[in-house]
Amino acid sequence: MRQSLKKQILIFTIIPVIAAFSLAVYIAANSIISSGRDSVKVYQTALLGERRAAIKNYVELAIKSIEDLSQKQAMQDIKKMRYGKSGYFWINDFNNFMISHVDPNLEGKDQSDLKDPNGIYILKEIVKACRENGEGYVSYMWKKPDEDKLQPKLTYAKVI
Repeated sequence: MRQSLKKQILIFTIIPVIAAFSLAVYIAANSIISSGRDSVKVYQTALLGERRAAIKNYVELAIKSIEDLSQKQAMQDIKKMRYGKSGYFWINDFNNFMISHVDPNLEGKDQSDLKDPNGIYILKEIVKACRENGEGYVSYMWKKPDEDKLQPKLTYAKVI
């Protein structure tokens, strides 16, 4: 009977210790995971901020390079300009008409109905940002020239 009592005491002592240890490990693991998620969010926010600043700088440089050109020459030059791996520039007006674009299928046409798979009317949103603030960022899905897959795209537009 004493051995049975010792086993019961041992079991009742060990089980709470194991449970407490398991709970502590669970809490620590969740804390680490939560901290990691927070770190990822901070990193993503920083990267997006850097990306926004870079795109804005590229657009401002492009505008400076064409501001003293004739409209015809500016339209030709803007199509040739590139930045980064696959960045390019275009010109549209406030009526969603694509004046100059690297993709000839878009150029010279009303693009009011141009929307991404998520229902974002791309030029309408860009024009809206420019009408309201003279500039702005718009995010949407887009297939880059010479690529088959839609990808998230961030655009910065400015009135010139």
